[in-house]
Amino acid sequence: MAMASLANGLLHSSLTNLSFQLDKIDYTELQSLLDVLPETNIRTLSLRRMGLDDGACARIAAVLPSSTIVDLDLSGNHLTDRSADELCRVIQSDMALMSLRLSHTRITLPGETDLKKALAVRPQLKIFLDESGTPIKAMDQDDLVKIDF
Repeated sequence: MAMASLANGLLHSSLTNLSFQLDKIDYTELQSLLDVLPETNIRTLSLRRMGLDDGACARIAAVLPSSTIVDLDLSGNHLTDRSADELCRVIQSDMALMSLRLSHTRITLPGETDLKKALAVRPQLKIFLDESGTPIKAMDQDDLVKIDF
């Protein structure tokens, strides 16, 4: 109920940054936030360590193209390569997102490889898989050829 009230308040707010950390959020609460997100001014959304899983990530990914989110932090959640796949599908589309933080997740090398391939389409996007502050790099054509063999 509190999340629904917050989500409703965001509709009439000039708030641009929204951060949740070290809390659990269920699908109903998350959906109430996601339902209004495209109609808000939120540009930075941090959902660090919220206990989110691949299903939650798929819901978040679905609203990204219609939102004003520029910086999204999903670090410290239970995201796997399935989440990387969902995110790859949407980050290749035209949207506001410029920074995606996925450190301390369960994304493995195959998921990272998919994200690097997606960056070839949107090189302006920065994806961070660790806390180093260094974004992953898009794969160039030579890297893609090596993977295909």
